[in-house]
Amino acid sequence: MVYRFAPAREQSREIAALVYKASPSPEYVTGVTFGLSVTAGRELVITMRSDDLGWGKVPARLAASLQGMYPFGKGQAVGYAGSLVNGSKLSSVVFAEPPIPELGDGIDIASEVRESDVIEFVGVYPVYASERDRVYTSGFDALWSLEWDRFDPVRCGDMTMVGALRQCVTPRRVL
Repeated sequence: MVYRFAPAREQSREIAALVYKASPSPEYVTGVTFGLSVTAGRELVITMRSDDLGWGKVPARLAASLQGMYPFGKGQAVGYAGSLVNGSKLSSVVFAEPPIPELGDGIDIASEVRESDVIEFVGVYPVYASERDRVYTSGFDALWSLEWDRFDPVRCGDMTMVGALRQCVTPRRVL
């Protein structure tokens, strides 16, 4: 399916979301932006274990809102005003290698006009606000090096290691 998103600023371009249900396998949805590479040299891609097509639209919504103001570089994090998808507590994203390994080297769309024109693909990974803040304060690797399911939209938020078991921990308030 194709969804179109109007740019937030006049000088920017419309961004489309190409959303694929059951890709790369039946329980997933994948979304790729189309149009961002004209100005940024890259496209964004997301893959989530969900049947909610809304996840596939997330990169295009972000790109339409932030193009020309944000580079969408690997290792960066950005927050969104509210949930990324209705009913989700994930409100931010981090950018990293694409979730589809075959896109890791980009795609060369060379033509008669240009000898080489490689479009880079950047992965979009939804995170909680607390995880985005970890990237802001401690750097990308402080989050990315942790073990977490990058494709699960209902995964536990604040995770810690307790013994050899991973448990979801809700911080207690100290009065």
